This record gives sequence, C-alpha cells and structure tokens, in this order.
Amino acid sequence: MVLLGIVTGTLDQMVRGQTVFRTALRDWLVIALVVIGSFVWVYQCGPDLSADLLRSNLYTAYQFVHGRLAEDIAPVNYNPLVFVPFYAMVMANWPSLVIAGVLTLFHSLNVVFAYFLARKVLNRGGEERWESVYLATALVGLCPMYLSLVGTAFGDVASSVFVMLGVLLALDAGQPSHWWCNRGLLAGLAVGVAAGLRTNDLIYGPALVLMVLALPLRERLKAFCWVVLGGAGGWLLVHGYWSWHYWSWRLSAEPVGGGAPEHWFWRFLAAFDAQAPSTVSSTPYGAGSRHQLL
Repeated sequence: MVLLGIVTGTLDQMVRGQTVFRTALRDWLVIALVVIGSFVWVYQCGPDLSADLLRSNLYTAYQFVHGRLAEDIAPVNYNPLVFVPFYAMVMANWPSLVIAGVLTLFHSLNVVFAYFLARKVLNRGGEERWESVYLATALVGLCPMYLSLVGTAFGDVASSVFVMLGVLLALDAGQPSHWWCNRGLLAGLAVGVAAGLRTNDLIYGPALVLMVLALPLRERLKAFCWVVLGGAGGWLLVHGYWSWHYWSWRLSAEPVGGGAPEHWFWRFLAAFDAQAPSTVSSTPYGAGSRHQLL
C-alpha cells in the first residue's frame, strides 16, 4: 500500500484537474495491485494441502455431484455448492497454480469491494480522504483470515465476497430505481446468496437490515422490504434445494447445524488416514504448501 500511495501521488500530479480520469485510473491501479499482490502471496504460500481440504472440502463436492448422500456413513450437513467450482477444476486436471489463480482472482474481490466501500464512506461531503481509504483497504488485505485462506478451497473467503458486495450496495439502498436494479433488492440478494453458501453468514442478514433502518424515514420501509425480499430470494436460490434434499433424506435431527454421532465417528476414523489426493498437489508451486491454515 506504500507503493500504491507513491504511484497514485505521482498520478495526481500528472493528471491534476482531470478528476474523472484520475479517479478511474486510481481505481484500476488499486484493483491491479490487489490482484497481483494476492497472487504473489498465494504463490509464495504454496498449494492448499490443509486438513479440511484432504478430509472434507474436495470429497464434499464429489459426494454432492455423484449423489452419494444416502450411501456414505457421514454425509455433510452444510451446503456443498461452495466447493463445486474447485472440485470441477481439480477433476478437469487443471494445474494447481491455475486453480489457485482462479480462486485468488475471485477471493481478491473482498479487498476490491472493501476499497470501493471505504471510498464511498470516507470521501463524502466534498472531502477526499484517500490516505484513510488506502489504510482501510490495506487493513482488509492484511487481515490474517484473508491471508490464510485466499487462493484455497475454503468457502469463507468465497461467501464473504457476496457479503462485501451486499454491504456496498446497501449504502445506496434508498436511491430510487427500477425494481430489477434496486440496490436494496440486490444487496439482500447478495447477502442471501452468502448465507445460502455458508450458514454462518446468516448473521449478516440482520446486520444488513439494521443498515437500511438507518435511512431517512421516508425511504426506510421501502428499503427494508426490498432487502428482506432479496435476502429470502438469494437464500432460497442457493440453499433451498440443498435444505429440501438434506431434509428429505433425514440425515440428521438438526438440518441447519451438526450433531449426528456418526459425523464425529467419521472424524475419528479420518485421523488415521493421512494420504493426500495426488491430483490436488500434482503441480507444486512457490516455497511450500499450506498444510494447516487455522
């Protein structure tokens, strides 16, 4: 981010007075630095060989795609859809570096959306606080959770992209627009998708509602309705099928959470098998591998 400040400061002097061009150029520069910086970090960390990948993430998608929910001893009790893209790339025999690059490109949207969020919140009232915007962006990019999971098969940094997008859109939830491009509707849809991919992200639904309730009174009720409608639609779109499918097999007494005894028995058995899938790490890269992230 120091490099970002130096480069953007030079650009300010070069194109002073051309506000629109300077802002667009600054945005693209930030996006490029975030993506390249994230990819360099992932390259140095090496391929994902964490316990979660070897024990559940890859097989969870296989189990879902091949319909083994009624056959396995301990089928998963969370939405496997978030792992399907990774599984598809592995089964297509893509090199691990390419798989990591695709995942990194998507995961880096967390930092990109954080930049636009900070720019919208901090650069208001005719004042430009670019130093604060860069600092906020750097804090997100240097977050331990982001650095640990970027470019891996974990669903945390994948679903959080939709959360960040939802918060960004919610800032304009009170603006009038057509229903199909209403910011409140799209914000709720994004957070609903995130909650559908990972049930843990359900907590951001009430938080998003509280955001729109801070709008002026005339806009508050309308924005609230759009957010709730979008959130319900997003969750049903991503998690509806899985909820019905999971419930229909009666695999657990707790469809949303865990609790099945055989689940823990499976964890115990998995501890005795340390063999990693060869297709995942067939093309090593960087200085090492991430065996256990958290």
